[in-house]
Amino acid sequence: ERKEELYILCCENGQDVPAKFQGFLRQIMASLPSWVKISQPVMGRMCRYEEKVKPWSIFEPVASRFRWGIVAEPFYGIPVRRSLVAKSTVFSPAFQVKEDDEFEVSKERKILIHNGCHAFLAFLGYLKGYTYYCQLEKEKEILELAKKMVNEEMIEALLSKFGGILDRNNLKNYSFDVLRRITSPLFGDSIFRGMRGSLEKLAPQERLI
Repeated sequence: ERKEELYILCCENGQDVPAKFQGFLRQIMASLPSWVKISQPVMGRMCRYEEKVKPWSIFEPVASRFRWGIVAEPFYGIPVRRSLVAKSTVFSPAFQVKEDDEFEVSKERKILIHNGCHAFLAFLGYLKGYTYYCQLEKEKEILELAKKMVNEEMIEALLSKFGGILDRNNLKNYSFDVLRRITSPLFGDSIFRGMRGSLEKLAPQERLI
């Protein structure tokens, strides 16, 4: 009998990811052991892969014998559900244990505003022939469309569902910061990264529809 619990945190963005993963496991396993706990954190930090780190680059490879690197934002905190963990469980300080209702708010806000804007700008940027999100700084019309979508649809949807917890001004500040981060030339995010899994991102009850 195993005494320690195994926590599997599905870091892929999307709705019902843990349930989908459990369904996959049940196809290949007779049953899931009770000590296996599957959930989904809120991954707020954007990370990307740098294939070839140049000698003069501001980035560094993951190790001296490699040429590739990982670029990540200086963004802290990985929320997880309170109901997931026992009181005696100690996660790394990188994790934040939140009450279930507060966690659900964080998750929905991130999927709608952050992931929604990321996909929206990728689709329009691709149609315009751009390679990087930071190139969209010159496309004022596209950025205004993104802001309009956030203010008129996403924020209103979140307030209608979590009005007792969320605040309109905080949501506006969050969305303003998200757009700044997505289009940051320092992070250098690629349109290609935002285009991956396009059909899944356009599915009903996902980040845009």
